Order: sequence, then C-alpha cells, then structure tokens
Amino acid sequence: MCKKQRDERDSALDAEHRALMRAAAIEADRDKIQRQFKVGIILYSRFERFELVSDMVTWHFLTHCHQLTGISYKLQ
Repeated sequence: MCKKQRDERDSALDAEHRALMRAAAIEADRDKIQRQFKVGIILYSRFERFELVSDMVTWHFLTHCHQLTGISYKLQ
C-alpha cells in the first residue's frame, strides 16, 4: 500500500474515532439532561401535591374553626 493511501486510511480512521467520541459525549449529555428533567418533574409533582395537601388542611382547619366559633375566615 502506498504512503498516500495509508495516510488517507489513517485520516479516515482518526475522523471516525473523533466522531464516535463526540457521539458518546452527546449521548452522555442527553442522558444527564433527561435525568435532571425527570428529577425536576418529580420535585415539581411533589411540591404540587404538598401545596394541594396544605390547601386542603388549611381549608379544613378554617371550616372547622368556623363551625366551632361562627367566625368566617377567608383564604387569600
């Protein structure tokens, strides 16, 4: 094999190796972003449930106080 063909082959193999490394880095970044997104969704969901439960407890407490005292409270 002549030197020119070896150089072209080596260059092509090097380019292929760099492309594979870039693809692996992009895939790792994508996986990291997906995990962070899932964690964000889980945290948001838990926060929403906490707010809902908190509002329900507040509503129950204020309703119960109204029944006991006759004083009406308003949620803001």
